[in-house]
Amino acid sequence: MHTLLARFKHPFWFVTLVSGSILLLRCISLLITYNQTRQWLHLAVGGLIGLLVCVHCIAWWLAYPRKTGKMHVPKYPFIFGIRLIAVSQILAAVIMPFFVVNYQIVVFLLLVVVPLEIGIIDKFRWVPLSIVFTMLGAAGMLATDLFDSPNRLTYLNISQYLPVGMMLIILNIAYLVLLLWHFRLRPDAEYHVRIDLTTQQSLFFIGICTVSIFLVAGVLIFLIRSSQIERVGQNFQTIAEINAERIGNMLEKQTNSLLSLSRRETAIVEGILSANVNYEGTNEEIHQFLIAQEERWQTSEENSDFVRQYRTNDQSTALSKFRGTHNFYKDLCLTDRYGGLVAAQGKNPPHFFYGDEEWWQTTWSYGQGDIYIGNLTLDPETKFASIFIAVSVLNFHTNETIGVLASTYQIRDIQQFISRLNIEEMSEISLLDANGVIIASAHEENINQSVETDIFTLDILHAESLKQSDWTLAKNKQNRPIILAYSTLSSTSQVNLDLLRSLGWQVIIQDTQANALAETTRSIKIASLVALLVMVFVLWGATITSRIITKPIESLTHTATIIYEGDLDQQAELIGPVELVTLAQTFNALTSRLNALVENLEHKVVERTLELKMANQSMQKLNERLQDELAFAHAIQQGLIPAPKPDWSNLNVICYSVSAREIGGDFYDYHAFDDGRFGLAVGDISGKGVSAALLMAASLSQLDAAFSHAFSPAERLVYLDNAIKPYAQPHGQNCALCYVEIEQNSQGGTARMVNAGCAMPIIKWQDGSAEWVEIGGVPLGMGLGAELGYVEIKLNLSKGDMIILTSDGVIEAHDTKNTMFGFNRLEQIVKSGPIANAEAMLQHIRDEVIHFVGERDLHDDITIVVVQI
Repeated sequence: MHTLLARFKHPFWFVTLVSGSILLLRCISLLITYNQTRQWLHLAVGGLIGLLVCVHCIAWWLAYPRKTGKMHVPKYPFIFGIRLIAVSQILAAVIMPFFVVNYQIVVFLLLVVVPLEIGIIDKFRWVPLSIVFTMLGAAGMLATDLFDSPNRLTYLNISQYLPVGMMLIILNIAYLVLLLWHFRLRPDAEYHVRIDLTTQQSLFFIGICTVSIFLVAGVLIFLIRSSQIERVGQNFQTIAEINAERIGNMLEKQTNSLLSLSRRETAIVEGILSANVNYEGTNEEIHQFLIAQEERWQTSEENSDFVRQYRTNDQSTALSKFRGTHNFYKDLCLTDRYGGLVAAQGKNPPHFFYGDEEWWQTTWSYGQGDIYIGNLTLDPETKFASIFIAVSVLNFHTNETIGVLASTYQIRDIQQFISRLNIEEMSEISLLDANGVIIASAHEENINQSVETDIFTLDILHAESLKQSDWTLAKNKQNRPIILAYSTLSSTSQVNLDLLRSLGWQVIIQDTQANALAETTRSIKIASLVALLVMVFVLWGATITSRIITKPIESLTHTATIIYEGDLDQQAELIGPVELVTLAQTFNALTSRLNALVENLEHKVVERTLELKMANQSMQKLNERLQDELAFAHAIQQGLIPAPKPDWSNLNVICYSVSAREIGGDFYDYHAFDDGRFGLAVGDISGKGVSAALLMAASLSQLDAAFSHAFSPAERLVYLDNAIKPYAQPHGQNCALCYVEIEQNSQGGTARMVNAGCAMPIIKWQDGSAEWVEIGGVPLGMGLGAELGYVEIKLNLSKGDMIILTSDGVIEAHDTKNTMFGFNRLEQIVKSGPIANAEAMLQHIRDEVIHFVGERDLHDDITIVVVQI
């Protein structure tokens, strides 16, 4: 049984049980995910990890402790098992890219585990070789990824699992580093091993080469990737600017179409002029007239003569012809110089009078004439966006603004334009309104949705200080890094530039960094593969070189070992560079001198032995003197503690205290107050020896002083905490103390108890039952008790009831098997104890403790106080 337990303490179990448990959890989580998604990749990766779990099971079976068996078991099962696991981990890393994309993010950290596992369980000289094979595994992983990437149709993206996976790997590496120090590098470790010079040199060369290559490769990869991101971002920005200009040109073209209609059609101009001259009176009278016409318009039927005269006149016919050739226009409306309706085409206008409308006032512009674009609407069913365009009508004979022409324009031509763009070159191009809602997109399902990137909507759409066009890095809703470019609307002519930009529309182009930098990433992987292969050859060369360099030193070490064992005739072999040959010759000369020195040393050893014998006799006398002084100190300390039994007629009290050493830290004390109350205390000073005894004397002195004050039990402990603090705090000590104050009456009495970190009191009732008084507090001497206060418990007692106070030494007493006495054992002993008097109960408890401890020395001081009403 002892052999089995010893084998299970081998570091192999600590290493592999953690790694196997992590793999099992990953496998289970992937199988649960597969059950939810039914994606075969989750099942495939889960199966691969399941194979690693099976390899762990095989290694555990091989290493399982056996007494006999018919099956052949390797001579060194732990080493064979860890090598089997290490090879399976490297092969799994090579195979994983067939199923998982971007696996290289974690594979390097994952493969760090292999050399650590080898270092903990196998021989240290195999660690450099394991690093070389680990690098080969990383190179194989990159080769697999490059070979499979062009033909890969589906893969599992680990981005969403990356934080948890990285955390588990880092925790595993930290755990292995801790085990490496605990089992191997710690000087007093059971499996401690000193690293030989060859391994040290190999690890040194490997570390220098690895850090150098990784730093150079990392800097180059960072620079290449950064410059490529910059180039892609600028390209996206250029494309966004070009398309923003095209869309702006399209909007400008539509305003020009309305302007052309107002100037081309003489019927429109004549109709407005005719309407303008029909008004009579002041502007206020005209405004009241138009208000009356508005009320009449709202109450008239659509087929009434009043409405029809504006829907079927010559101007309405001209608008209808224009709409027939421009399908994206609807609901055209023509007004005179006062905002009164002249003609309408399409849906019946909601108003007759528009002079108070903001868009009309902007377009009329006090007779100066202007263009209005705004009032964007989006149909949630058709997902077609529409804007309201209004232009001023100019009398081409007098060059005077005479009215306003307005229409609702559907931007379907803009949507068609964006849909025709080559979306294979860019992941997504979208047109956003001022609120960040997509109004046109190459992916029509995104229309009427908020833009994916919060950074864009917050920092670009609503920041006036930003540029009109730029590119940035962000993250989409799937938390994937993206490259995003944007541009506000513009036009080639620059005529209506302010009008277009006032819309707040943005053209954005975004693509994931993985897609945008696919070729660059592939080039970086190829460069990394070459770097890893170069690193493998460099590391292999470094290992061989270190062995060549250290071979002469190993020969000298072997010679020194033989000489150390007593063979002074052994000569060192003269090999290696001239410095080591010279060292070997010197070594051989020194061995010759050793023979001469041995005889002289033997004579000196005899002389030194006599001197040590005399010194030993002096030490024995000094020890006897010290024992006498300790006995005297013990007598003084015992004189400080009051008599075991006070002379109290109404209260039966018996005390007992014994020290684990010559002097100790336990004490008891009692006091009879003038008003008939009785106070009893049991104290335990932290630590042992002289320091504990000194603090015990100070505590007893302060306790006696506290008895002279009219304090409650809780106030008495607060007083003691402050009084003992100057003695205890500088030395990091404290005093645990349980204090009981008893006041007798005709029924028996009452007990008020407080506790400052000492063992809890136990009550022995008349009926033979016993229970703990659950009360605690902060030990004295630290100052915390005075700040926090102490809890006081009051109990009613009957005649014959007992209170038992003990120090921690009773509870923490140990027998020869190192079993602790404990609370339960003490409770059972008190229950079974006699209730005749306090002396009998004390004798009963003391005998049980002594019997339990047996021949073992006391672990701590023991103090017992028994009080019976």
